[in-house]
Amino acid sequence: MIEQLGRTSAEDLWATTTSDVEAGLADLQVRLVRRQRRTHMGFVAAAVLAVALAAGGAVLTHREDHSVRPAHPEPSEKHADGYCPTDIPVTCLAHHTYRFPLVRPVDWQIPAGYVFRSPGPVTPWLVESYRIDGHPGESGVTVMERARASSPDGNGLAAGVADTPRALVQWIADRPFLSASPVQKTLLDGHPAWQVRANLAPDVPPGPADWNRSKCYAVVYQPVPEGGKSCLYGNFVSEYTALTLPRVGTTVVWSWSAGANPGLGRLDKLIHGLSWEPR
Repeated sequence: MIEQLGRTSAEDLWATTTSDVEAGLADLQVRLVRRQRRTHMGFVAAAVLAVALAAGGAVLTHREDHSVRPAHPEPSEKHADGYCPTDIPVTCLAHHTYRFPLVRPVDWQIPAGYVFRSPGPVTPWLVESYRIDGHPGESGVTVMERARASSPDGNGLAAGVADTPRALVQWIADRPFLSASPVQKTLLDGHPAWQVRANLAPDVPPGPADWNRSKCYAVVYQPVPEGGKSCLYGNFVSEYTALTLPRVGTTVVWSWSAGANPGLGRLDKLIHGLSWEPR
């Protein structure tokens, strides 16, 4: 197993190191942490890579959206800030800003100390970024389009929850297995949004869903091909911000932290780096 890990690490280093050595090494660090942390993460992914947290269903929730097709620009090799990945579909802009080709493309200014990268297939529904400064791979922000309330097993939709941001966030706040804050109305990139913070309630038993060989409590689910889920276990601390984007329905921005001394405070700058162009 150690020899295999060494071979895999070498391959990852070769695949991720660019002329910006620091960026390549940071990239490798995150891959290694994540390989240990989970094998199938669909909701926790980056740069349009399907964080395959348990493959979701293949049914779209809005039939009128069947004509929507995600953009897939070729990977860019030019970037004013020096580092631009060439192995994923992303457009690199100036000032550490990246355009990810989700169904509703998102621009994300990713500050120093964070990286976007994960294993898994490409999907147009999800992207995420992870901290690499002091909390490597254990804190991050995930953007999920077509987000819905999850069934207990994490493989379908919860019954009776409307497909609106407010209904989703209120449903999360009401879960008996969570200790949650009051629901708040806020703005994200000028869009009205609803927000709640939550962690597992004390002394809850292992959850009914599965994630990375751990039993967990499923909260958010993407009913799309290769969709992901948000599934909490251990000392995960989470904040869910839900908003409506034209033609893609409910989008959730999930901030999360786990491991030693989990905290969400340093993720605010990352969240406010998100923007969607009107269309």
